[in-house]
Amino acid sequence: MSRVDVAACIPTPSPTPEPTLKVIATTIDYTYDPLYRLTAADYDSGEFFHYTLRQAQGRPTTPWATV
Repeated sequence: MSRVDVAACIPTPSPTPEPTLKVIATTIDYTYDPLYRLTAADYDSGEFFHYTLRQAQGRPTTPWATV
């Protein structure tokens, strides 16, 4: 009769890698008109959104951005 070491037959699980967390900080500068309506949002990445009002309806136009 032969003996088998059971511990040697069971594969050892490899350790699970620790997740790496990445913190991303963004600065946004907001600009408002005299009536406190948002007119611009400028990101520190260079991306920006500028808004204008259509005088007839007083509603914001579609924002445009440049990257």
